[in-house]
Amino acid sequence: SSRVSAPAVAATTSSLSLLQSRESTMTKLLCLPLICCLVGAAAAWQDEQDDLPPTLYVKNSPSQVSIADGSYTLTDNIQNGQRCYNRDRTDLWLCRDAHNLWSFQPLNFRGSAQGIMVSTQKGSPTPLGTGPWRIWKDGKWEAVSTTLSDESPAVEAAPITDDQRLVKETIAGMLFGFAVLGMLAMSLTGSTDEHIRSWSFKLVGATFTFLIALLIVQAVWDLLMEQLFPAPFPRGIGLSYPVKPGIKIITSFILFSLSCFFLNGLAWKFQLSRSRLMVIKTLGAHVTAILGIMAFTLIQHEAVFEVALAFRGDLLSAETTRAIVAFLVILLAWLTFATYRWASMGLRQETLRQAPVHPWGTTNTWMAPVVVAAPPSRSCANPWGAAAPASSAMSTDAAVGDTGPSWGSIVNDAEDEAATVVIGFLASQAIMFCKTGELPGFKGHYTHNDDDRALLFFAIGLAVLVLLFVIILAIRSKQGHGGRPGRICQRSTAMAFTWMLYRATCWNTRVNMMENRPLALAVAALVICILCTVALLIIDKALDSFFGRTGSSTMRSWAGYFTGPGEITLQEMCMRVIMSCMGLTMALSWQLNFEEAVATVVQSVPFLAKHVVLSQSLLCILLALAMCVPWRRFILPKSEMREATHLDEIKYELSILNDAESFMP
Repeated sequence: SSRVSAPAVAATTSSLSLLQSRESTMTKLLCLPLICCLVGAAAAWQDEQDDLPPTLYVKNSPSQVSIADGSYTLTDNIQNGQRCYNRDRTDLWLCRDAHNLWSFQPLNFRGSAQGIMVSTQKGSPTPLGTGPWRIWKDGKWEAVSTTLSDESPAVEAAPITDDQRLVKETIAGMLFGFAVLGMLAMSLTGSTDEHIRSWSFKLVGATFTFLIALLIVQAVWDLLMEQLFPAPFPRGIGLSYPVKPGIKIITSFILFSLSCFFLNGLAWKFQLSRSRLMVIKTLGAHVTAILGIMAFTLIQHEAVFEVALAFRGDLLSAETTRAIVAFLVILLAWLTFATYRWASMGLRQETLRQAPVHPWGTTNTWMAPVVVAAPPSRSCANPWGAAAPASSAMSTDAAVGDTGPSWGSIVNDAEDEAATVVIGFLASQAIMFCKTGELPGFKGHYTHNDDDRALLFFAIGLAVLVLLFVIILAIRSKQGHGGRPGRICQRSTAMAFTWMLYRATCWNTRVNMMENRPLALAVAALVICILCTVALLIIDKALDSFFGRTGSSTMRSWAGYFTGPGEITLQEMCMRVIMSCMGLTMALSWQLNFEEAVATVVQSVPFLAKHVVLSQSLLCILLALAMCVPWRRFILPKSEMREATHLDEIKYELSILNDAESFMP
């Protein structure tokens, strides 16, 4: 081996000569172990002398010999009695030169007296500690700052950039939020309290329908306003960019009107399918509501900032005039929905009175009503009250209770739901305009400032809306309930409260996290979901105390003021609007997160980045379609179940669990 030095070679040679001088075979055999011992001892002595580190690290060399910096690996090449080091498989070597100095030498000069940098000390078995290192400069040796070490230099971690920090914070916030939401959802939907289970499914159902509607409407709107209208022919019709407000108002109002028409047309075609009618009642209503919000928000913005000052008199200031106009748009929306209801009733009575020749869908029983002997003391509002109709088609004006719900009543409920959402949003916009002077729309955000009175304004506004809700409820309870106007007024007040609560939550989270918008959106969604869950539990306990098992006679008599003879109870009147309100806030908060995620994905993929608008719209529609499947098959039936049915389901589940726990193999 090349690692055996001169002493080992000398010992081996002397042993062989001894063997040759002996003629006895026995003597030769006895000398073989001696030879092995001598060779092993010589090799061990040489290893002790060559206690060289396997790797060396050179740094801090001057610019003239900066090529010497790097890592050097110990090799089996021997020069002047010492093994050499090679720099990263290059032609630069660290060897002992002819003057017994350690020297950095090129491949062709290994072991010679020439080198680009040499040590100061001679005869050292290792290059460590032989400095300071020197270079030949201007006819003399000059010391340099080169250092050698057998320890790997610590790799300094690259500083985290702001973008990396924001991404880490966002991912951490989203993971934590999804973990919390998963636990909350499983706890509520798996509760053994039939009230909480029923309410939680209604909350999740409203969240899904609003989220699906938001994604679909926003995708269609972006495709029209960002691609079809402004893009030149043949990719579009070549209108100016950005699209003018007048075109936006006309387009949004046409879409809103078409959605109202399709509520009637689709319900008429699907009148034999209860499940599809409930899809129209929920998802169709929320699509109409989102389109109505977009249309009337544009009208409110143009009326306040462009038209209001043209009619301002000498008695009113500009701010007061604009605030009045903002509230007048609410009346315009009310009149529009009243006109559409009149047109809808006329359409059903004149054109859609007969059953379709080829109806879509067939009758099914997964949501069929169940006849009960007596309603429970506390139950959800039953969409239909008795057995399925005997006729092949539901009447357009049949009364609920004898023949089940007519498809016309389903459309009425859907139109009322859309009117509630739109009017409640416009009311919250008008209230916020009095404080901020802005109308950002349901997708925008208000300009933040350091005004400490903002929280006080939110608190006062929420308190006033709660008080107004209770007053309207009391008036309706004792003055005949006011029909459809009274119902819409009460539910719109609750919806305005919900919009105010959503704005307050977004205001505070964005103020504290303005530098990280994705994280602010995630935190806002998490906070809103937690608030909705807490509100659900508080309302459940309050209703149990007033009307349920734990209520005292005093509480029941006081709460009885809000119910009239022959009318449904307070919780039956308010339950669906409360769930709808909370579901809207949760859906809107998560829809903003979905849009942020979709935009990030599109920008990260080069192919999608070339078609930003089309890619984002298609991804949003795909997300909506993916959510439609679990919502339609599982969440919607559960959300429409009566509390008595949930109670039967809970008893069955508990019996199954008891059987499983008592099973002994």
